[in-house]
Amino acid sequence: MQYTDSQGQIQSGWLSASASAFGEYAFTTSVGQAMLLAYQICEGDAAGTPVTFFSTNGPATYPYLAGVVGFASLNNDLGPDMFNYVYIGGSAMEVPAGPAQYEKNAFSDASGAREGLETAIWSIGAGGAIAAQWVNTNGAVFTPQIAYIPSSGAFALLGDVSQFITNFGGAYPATWTFVTNIQE
Repeated sequence: MQYTDSQGQIQSGWLSASASAFGEYAFTTSVGQAMLLAYQICEGDAAGTPVTFFSTNGPATYPYLAGVVGFASLNNDLGPDMFNYVYIGGSAMEVPAGPAQYEKNAFSDASGAREGLETAIWSIGAGGAIAAQWVNTNGAVFTPQIAYIPSSGAFALLGDVSQFITNFGGAYPATWTFVTNIQE
């Protein structure tokens, strides 16, 4: 998974195969440290979205690329005028499309904080562009912004970038691209 920073605040590179001490994923500029991902189309979806990504070289205990609700979020929802956020981390299992579920994940195991997660949230568009579709507790689907959060050194999904920045500080919108041929 390649990323670029639309504001030029961080160097472009790759989603790292290594997670932080809290099970959250950051970036690396080294192709050799990049997370290698495969995906599967979620059951019952003929159009091919959403997909679930799983790592072939990341933490074996948490192979699924998940959105894990941030511990300071007020609830499991993302949307405009909300500072809620969802970190990108690892999940022990695939979760069917729908609102966040409480399953084993790297963040909760590391922190002791029980947080909901979703794995069937990703779509691959033209040119490999990656987008996320978060399902709120009422079933409404919201398209969050993928961003890099420098204070935690990790990627997150944000409902409202300005609300997040007002409450927590820096966030740099990022673009993810699914790349099938990685070369150094």
